[in-house]
Amino acid sequence: MTGKPVVVAVDGSDDALRAALWAAEEALRRSVGLRVVSAPAVPSRVHAYQGAGLIVASMLRDAAAGAVLQAARCVAEAVPGLTVDTCVLAGAPAIAVAASGSGATMLVVGARGTGGFGEMALGSVSRHAAATAACPIVVVHRQPAPARPEVIVGVRDPGASGPALAFAFEEGELRQADLVAVHAWDGLPPALQVTGAPDGDAGPGPAIARQQIAVELAAWHEKYPTVTSAAQVTHGHPGHVLSIRAATAQLVVLGRRDDSESSRSAKSVGYVRHSVLSYARGPVVIVPA
Repeated sequence: MTGKPVVVAVDGSDDALRAALWAAEEALRRSVGLRVVSAPAVPSRVHAYQGAGLIVASMLRDAAAGAVLQAARCVAEAVPGLTVDTCVLAGAPAIAVAASGSGATMLVVGARGTGGFGEMALGSVSRHAAATAACPIVVVHRQPAPARPEVIVGVRDPGASGPALAFAFEEGELRQADLVAVHAWDGLPPALQVTGAPDGDAGPGPAIARQQIAVELAAWHEKYPTVTSAAQVTHGHPGHVLSIRAATAQLVVLGRRDDSESSRSAKSVGYVRHSVLSYARGPVVIVPA
């Protein structure tokens, strides 16, 4: 297999193994290899005890090595023939895991860890990677119900959603799934905020949003003609709307615009990302600009 690998971070937890199996299927779907990584960390207070730091560091590194080997064995059984390599990372887990996605097709992590401090640590790793990784990052949640053949993509600003739409259309083609572009707002739609028109679906804001999204979808159809797409423009908190759609969709895709956003806009979009990552029940992809 050639091309950029799919990278998955594991810690020995059930959620991490679930993420590894999801990543393996994605790697197979894209005809690329899978890299399984883990990043051990020593709690800072351990360093206060003479010699304890080295002992605990060695134990945690052995545990990380065991975690990647366990995940690699599970993947080999579930997806035979897939090229898999493993790596134990060095450095602070959040930074090391985010950096491990450099040059990757995508970086995959589980939503929770091993419980207790480990669960909190993996949660922080997932959040940091979602906010900083240079490649698309997938946070895999438990998915209790069979997924519909559908990829959901959140669209805040149709004119600035190119990377997220590109990823969503590619996934739609690979999965033979329909694509739904969702635009939601919990106050006045942006167009109505400018014009001062009254709120409501009958106003010009939703109509303008549908038209703009339709134009963007039509442009991507030229490259992905087999993907059926539709736009959903609805009133409601974007995080809540997308979290509900994530319960049955195969994938929810969100864009991440960093430097190009104002501080107020970045906080708003960041809150939506955090809401979906926290409450969605299916896989969520964050695609950097």
